[in-house]
This record gives sequence, C-alpha cells and structure tokens, in this order.
Amino acid sequence: QAFIFPYGCSPCRPCLLCTHFASTTTMASEPADPAAAISAVAALQLPDGHWALEGLAEALGFKVSALEALLAKLPEWPVGRSEALEPEPWRPVAATSLARKAMERCATVLAASSDGDSSQAATKVRRQEALSLAEKASPLGPEVLNSAEAWLDMALAGSVGHGSSIAVQRQKQSLVLERLISELLNSRYPLPDWRKALAARKKQASASAPQAQSAPVTAESSTSAERPVPANGEAATAPPALTRQSSGELLLQWRDLPSAPLEPGALSWTSAMSLLHLNGGSGGVTLLQLREGVIGIKPQRMSAAAEWLFFLLFAGL
Repeated sequence: QAFIFPYGCSPCRPCLLCTHFASTTTMASEPADPAAAISAVAALQLPDGHWALEGLAEALGFKVSALEALLAKLPEWPVGRSEALEPEPWRPVAATSLARKAMERCATVLAASSDGDSSQAATKVRRQEALSLAEKASPLGPEVLNSAEAWLDMALAGSVGHGSSIAVQRQKQSLVLERLISELLNSRYPLPDWRKALAARKKQASASAPQAQSAPVTAESSTSAERPVPANGEAATAPPALTRQSSGELLLQWRDLPSAPLEPGALSWTSAMSLLHLNGGSGGVTLLQLREGVIGIKPQRMSAAAEWLFFLLFAGL
C-alpha cells in the first residue's frame, strides 16, 4: 500500500511533517469486520508469543502509514548500561500490544453488537465465544493472550530486571503506547455505548417481568367482606407497618450477637442467615451470621502472602 509523502521526502518512518498527513489516512476503504480481524490477527502470532508489525495493518484494516505514524509518536526506548540496543526496540512491543488489544476490543464489539439477550452473563458468554476465534487461529491455541502478556512482560524488563529503574521507565512509557493504540482502534473499532447497553437491559428486564392480570384494589374500594377472615371468626387485623431501621440500630443488633469460634472446621457455612457489609479502609469488612455466631470476612488482596506466613508461624509456636 503506497503512501504519498509530501515535498518529495524519502519513504522512511513518517517524520513530524508527515505525521498529521498519515493520521488523516489511517483506515482502508473496506468496512470493519471484528470477527475476521480477530482470526487474521491471531494467525500472525509467532511461536514465542509476540507479533511482528508486518501484516497487522492489513489484518486490522488500517493503512501501513497509520502504524508507522504511531511508532513515530513513541518516546525513546530506555537502555540499561549493560544492554545492547536492538534496532527499533519499540517495533515488536508495539505490534504485540496492538494485536492483543485489538483482539480484546473486537471481542467486546462483537459481544455488544448482538440483538439477543443483553444481560451481563450473556454478553460475557458472547465475548468468550469471540475470543475462541483467536484460539482457533493462533498457533499457540488457548494461550494466545497469556503468551502475549508474558512476552510483553519479559520485553519490557529485558536483561535489567523487573525492579530496575530502566524497567520502571519502560512500563511508564508503555502507558503512552496503550493510549495511542486505543486512539487508533477507536477510529475503526469504537467501543460500544454502555448507556445504550444499560437501557437495553432495563427494557428487557421490564418486558420479562410478570404483568398483573387484574387492576390493583385501592383502600377506598376494599370492603370488610373482601378481606380474609380467620377460621375462628374473629375480625382480621391489619398487617404491621414496615419501618426501615437506621444503620446505628442495625449495628447495635449485630454487636449483641455472639462471635463464632476460631476453629474453621467448626463452622457450618451452609447455615448462613444474614450478612452486613461495613465500609472502611482496604474495602471494609463483611459480617456473616452463621449458626455458631458471627464471623468477619475481608478480602486479603496484596497482604494475602503476609497473612498466610503469619498463620504458619503462629501455628508452629
């Protein structure tokens, strides 16, 4: 695909003079086909998990000049003292990042473009079905995305290691690459409008809700003969009015409940009766009332390894 450079400059990587011209001619004339793009991109994956830039433009429906213009906007690749500078180090990193992000974007577009069930569960299933196209076309099969992420992690770390300042600089500069890729994909594979998807879910939920077969009975039209009468003949009493408890009253009730024992084997999880979530730092805590008492559940997240090590040390003492 030929690219016309103004002022007769040589057909090299677009300079600042050509970048604006390249950005105005990014897409090919053919309409976007997300399903075909997923299969075409996945088929170009190399055995070690990364992609070369050659062929990606045609697979995604972009002009080659658009990808070259993207590379021209990237900052200089940081190099460690003991590293040998490879020619154009951004090129395979940009190609792999573009391929991975393009397949995920196309899967999202396909999942949201269906006219069927618009629930979150159905959308998730359709997205997995779209990603299965990549697994069938890639030479790495189900590891198409995992291998790409692993290759990118190793490429950004290089021989300097993950914790070095050079690796940190590369990670920060890769965020610039992700932003440029998103802008490029938005021009041909825009993200679905989440407002329309939410409105469709609400419309589907209201349509599937059971409709009342008879008109509601008002308090004025209801007579004593229409109200149910107990078997003993006494007049039926009005049902108690429902009142909303304040958060302080609810917390006092939970404080009066006994706590569960510390032995995990003594807890019957299937006997859970109620729960209460309390907001706080690091996600708060959720109180769960079991038959044996109340326990607190909290996600461990980043401190999971430290808490498990503390448990092992405590058990050994």
